[in-house]
Amino acid sequence: MKSKIVAISLFFLPVLSQADVPVFTGDVKLACEAVLCLSSGTRPSECAPALSRYFGINKKFWSDTVNARKNFLQLCPASSDAGMPELVNAIANGAGRCDATYLNKFLYEEKREQKCRSRGKEEDCWYETYYRIKNELPNYCRAYVNHEWTDLDSSLHYQGKMEWVKKESVAGWNNSGGRWVD
Repeated sequence: MKSKIVAISLFFLPVLSQADVPVFTGDVKLACEAVLCLSSGTRPSECAPALSRYFGINKKFWSDTVNARKNFLQLCPASSDAGMPELVNAIANGAGRCDATYLNKFLYEEKREQKCRSRGKEEDCWYETYYRIKNELPNYCRAYVNHEWTDLDSSLHYQGKMEWVKKESVAGWNNSGGRWVD
């Protein structure tokens, strides 16, 4: 008799354990998938719908975009588990903003220097603009890349010297001096 009960229990155990697992749909499903996909360095094709939904969230101001993306990720029920709020925050602030292309485009500083040349009694003055790409990751990238639950397999590093580069035109200014590479 005991063996029959054990056999019946073993037969129904998988059914019972599967019945307890919730199946997510819609934005809840996409939010959970986005958390998983954005925590990984690989982006399989299965991530496309979730990433499209996540990166499709855009507001007028960047801070509003970050908040809206964070709210989207918080639709995943696991987002309130221990350690998850920090991960969601790191993803919302860092995903899509911590690669070489983005950093080289936005992580620069500029300075203007006045140059003067004497021509007899008159002085001819003008301003020259210099740029350089900062060689230190912003806090939001450090939080995202170094989070204990992200595995971004990032080879991102700064190459060259952080030196001021003069450019007459902004186009192509970041081709000289130091820059971020993946």
